[in-house]
Amino acid sequence: MQQVQRSAGRSSSYVEIAADLRRRILAGEWKPGEQLPSHRELCKEYGAASSTMAAARGILVTEQLLDSRPGARMVVRVPAKLRQVERTGPAAAPVALPLRAQEEQAGPVGEWSSRTRSVSAEPEIAQLLRVEPGARLVETQYLHRVAGRTTRLSTCWEPRELVDGSPVMLPEEGPLAGQSVEARMASLGVGPLTAVDMLAARPASPEEGQHFVTRAGSPVLQVTRVYSSEDGRPVHVERTVVRGDRSGMVYRLPTR
Repeated sequence: MQQVQRSAGRSSSYVEIAADLRRRILAGEWKPGEQLPSHRELCKEYGAASSTMAAARGILVTEQLLDSRPGARMVVRVPAKLRQVERTGPAAAPVALPLRAQEEQAGPVGEWSSRTRSVSAEPEIAQLLRVEPGARLVETQYLHRVAGRTTRLSTCWEPRELVDGSPVMLPEEGPLAGQSVEARMASLGVGPLTAVDMLAARPASPEEGQHFVTRAGSPVLQVTRVYSSEDGRPVHVERTVVRGDRSGMVYRLPTR
């Protein structure tokens, strides 16, 4: 790759600057965990405007080569060990692991917080649960942190008419608090269940970027699991989002 001519009286494009910085990082000029020169120093070195340098560095942040830290210099990213999240489901085991058990197997046990509320079904979730848009659902949102960093955002939805007034209406309270979806639904006489996972890689939303301490647009992995009863009726939707550069999903599938 041809090196960008620096301090030669001409201004390079942000794409050219990003390419040269990428080359220098991969060549080991700055080691993982080391800071790059300041924004001002890089602008002077490349003869670039501040906005041009910001755009160049933004490319490398999106590529996961740099970490952006508010009020500090850019730091070469230290490769992170992937958290391998267990996604075994009822097709391969008696029950699927509850969310908390999945995280316990993935690595260090962190802190959970959850919130349950009644919501109106948005069109996408309504379609997955085969209910009318606007139908009442019970929504539970989960946030998992390890060492102060968010590792997983999960949201679950169930038709309110199915769980309303039952001991399992609040998934994290009552006699089956924190238990698997299969156990909770079995207490309502619903089962056996099947589960289907739909995986998608996409850019992080601004809100997700704040949770994961990364830029909006950085890659995240989204897994949407739909649990259905024996007659094919969807009874539970779980959507999990994790950082694409720090987490992977492990599936254990039956061979017969």
